[in-house]
Amino acid sequence: MSLVVFVSWKPRDCFVIHVDLCMFKIRVVPRVTSSGSGQSLSPGGLCLDLSRLDRIGPVDTGHRRVDCEPGVRWRELLAATLQHGLIPRVLPLNLDMSVAGLLSAGGIGANSHRHGPSIRHVAELDVVTGAGQLSRCSATGDPELFSAVLGGLGRFGIIARAALELRPALARVRTFHLVYLDSATWFADQERVVRDGRAEFVEAMCWMGAKGLRRPTETGSRVQWLYGLQIGIEYGDAAPERAAALAGLSPAQVVHVDDETAAEFAARYQPRFDGMARSGAWQQLHPWLECLVPARRLAAVLPAILAALPLSLGDGHRLLWVDTARRPPFFAAPASDDVVCFAVLPPGVAVAEREEVLPALAHVDRLLRDAGGKRYLSGWLGPMTEERWREHHGEAYPRWEALKRRFDPEGILRSALFPEG
Repeated sequence: MSLVVFVSWKPRDCFVIHVDLCMFKIRVVPRVTSSGSGQSLSPGGLCLDLSRLDRIGPVDTGHRRVDCEPGVRWRELLAATLQHGLIPRVLPLNLDMSVAGLLSAGGIGANSHRHGPSIRHVAELDVVTGAGQLSRCSATGDPELFSAVLGGLGRFGIIARAALELRPALARVRTFHLVYLDSATWFADQERVVRDGRAEFVEAMCWMGAKGLRRPTETGSRVQWLYGLQIGIEYGDAAPERAAALAGLSPAQVVHVDDETAAEFAARYQPRFDGMARSGAWQQLHPWLECLVPARRLAAVLPAILAALPLSLGDGHRLLWVDTARRPPFFAAPASDDVVCFAVLPPGVAVAEREEVLPALAHVDRLLRDAGGKRYLSGWLGPMTEERWREHHGEAYPRWEALKRRFDPEGILRSALFPEG
């Protein structure tokens, strides 16, 4: 059982509370929203609810950056920066995620093929370490703490303030929605668009199309998978022409073209989330699985992955390309020039389907890791043993352990993902 403590903002509140926790050696984990696999739960300890630390500082238009507290939602941050014609360099698909929560995992968006993960665009942090010290850190000031906290799952310290880099936002986005009947053409067109840099946003997805019943003695499934690709191009006065935007691509069909403001495009997933809330899917299980995989190895193993999914997981699968250069050390990624994040994101899983779904996802997890994948640590992970953590971090694991001992010597910061303390 975990006890939730709400924290409201007064100068150094996080620092004072955390010193008390260190004194009594109470296990603690920060949280703003929920998370998968118990990242925001502390077995037998306290959860610090930071949702009330939600102030956004003035937008610095000269340096293109903004300060914000850990409980700020990306939706609120976007609204504040767009007033100045600026936008965070990478936005998540779900704008209701908190700034600190996303930075603790990494942050992947539809333009990560250009800009990498969100944690690559943090200028400075204020952090309360597990040792009870309030520190200001950056790439040049206390860089070890800075790099450990970004993508560190709250293991080393609690983010009390983040200074985020911004970029200019053009007024509108034109999105071309393409459908493919085979994965080979779908992959080839994604690679072409990513390499030639024609689009600011590239997002792929796949879903079950026609499916039929099968006899009990049959193996496999009678399913036709369909593959989608969304290409988003920012523009000011002149909208991009279809011929130029789709040059060299071979979709089976162009099903739609959207023109939206920058704010509308950023919130394009909200209708899906609203529908999940109305249908009750938000109250169901969400064993979402995400993995960073070498692109060509995913292309080879994708048929086996899709064949392993039960019919109840026929929708919600996403693929985003990620530039993994210049990333913090604990954001684990494959050693490959072309990396994609493949995600299984069903709207919801009924309790009655749990015993069918979880073993299937465990099999998919194994297929992805055998293909050289590194799990993105924001969703369902299954049991995480010390052996799994060593595999995940590879050569970085000894440094992970050393920095944990340095910044949290008493093991105060402990989530359900790390039962060893």
